[in-house]
This record gives sequence, structure tokens and C-alpha cells, in this order.
Amino acid sequence: MNLNVNKNTIVPVFYQIQEQIRKKIEREKLKPGTQLPTERELEAQLGVSRVTIRKAIRGLITEGYCTKRAGKGIFIADKKIKTDVHSLEGTTSLFAGLGKELETRLISRKVINPDARMIKYLQLSAVEPEEVLVLKRLRLVDDEPYILETTYLPLCIFPGMPNGDFNGSLYQMMDEQYGIKPHHASGIFNVMMSTEEDSKLLNVQLNTALLVKEVTVYTATNLPIEINKSVFRSDKFKFIVNSALKE
Repeated sequence: MNLNVNKNTIVPVFYQIQEQIRKKIEREKLKPGTQLPTERELEAQLGVSRVTIRKAIRGLITEGYCTKRAGKGIFIADKKIKTDVHSLEGTTSLFAGLGKELETRLISRKVINPDARMIKYLQLSAVEPEEVLVLKRLRLVDDEPYILETTYLPLCIFPGMPNGDFNGSLYQMMDEQYGIKPHHASGIFNVMMSTEEDSKLLNVQLNTALLVKEVTVYTATNLPIEINKSVFRSDKFKFIVNSALKE
């Protein structure tokens, strides 16, 4: 791999290396799955310290351009999946449209009494207790985790749902079993650092930046049917925004 550094500039050497590799990836001169030279090879080629090389590679991994495979080395990561930040498309439909086979693993399911936040967003009664089903599901492709989803469903709308099969599309289940279809959503988009649990489930390092989309989902008649928190691996996804000025 042809790289060079200029030690007589204010631009840090590690950043020069990081930027050159990043541009080669963006211009598709380095294809997904390509293995980078080893630290020793880059050290010899560029005449810089191994600490500098590691800092550059760490930056590329954090940005999602590269991935580390234990015992094998550093590889160019697959292209990130583009998804609209405003989209209400279900995860199953999203991956089906990309031609990818999605696997769902149910991490936990439990029925709880709603807290004040759930009562507010799901418009539940604060006087008469109404139960909420909480589902935590891991979504994977080729046995690799991509998304961690936590879903809150009001059982006054979905009676009997705790006994359901949650390995497929939740929205399809809503439609087929309850005649309810999601129509629109409102919420927030954020970035957070991975906790120990997130890191373990999503197979990322502790304190990795993760993309978080948390929304309340409504029917066409503005009935709230779900609170959904989806945590996306930042090395697998990029969110696009489509907007226009109001006339």
C-alpha cells in the first residue's frame, strides 16, 4: 500500500496516515475485506513509531472504516448501511430490501408496570395500572450483531402478546394479529458510548460510539402503540437526512 508522511508539517503524522487510508477507502482503491499491512510493515515503510501507527488505525476503527479481527489483523470494513433518520421502516423490511437475511435473538421479555415516562408517551392511565411488555432483541446478519432493540408495548392494545413469537417482524405481527399498523413516529436521534452490556451484545469495545434512535410510534389516528429504542453499531450504519424548507 503506497503511503507517505511529511514530518515537516504541523499536521500530526498519525492523522496523515489515517487520512490517506480513509481516502483510499472512500475512492474504493481499498475494497471491503482487504487486509491492511501489519503494524511492523507500516512502521518499516513509513519510518514512524508503532504508537503512531496504532493511533492512526484506532482512528479508522472508531470511524468505522476498518475493523479488527482477533488473531488475524485489521481489515477494511464493509460499506455502511444507509438508512433515513426519518424512516419508520421496520428492521426486517430494511434488511430484506438490502437482500440480507436477518436473524433475531430474543434477549429478554418481561411485563412491567409503566413508569411516568411510559405513561406519558403511551398515554396510559395513571390511576388504573396498565401493564407494558418490554422486549429486548438483538438483530444479526451472518451471525454478526448489528442492532440492539428495546421495545415497550401497551398490553391494553396488544393483549396476549407476551406469548408471541418475536423472532420475526413485530410490525407484521401487529398487522396480522391485531389489525394495527404503524403510521408515523416522533422522537430523538442521539449518540452514546457503549456500556458493558451493549459492548457484549453488539460485540464492540467498551465506550464505542453507538447511534441511538428512540421514538414513539403512532397509528394513523395518533394512537401511540410503541416506544422503540434502537441502538445501531456506528461501524455498520450511516443515517441520511432528507429535508426541505417550508414555503
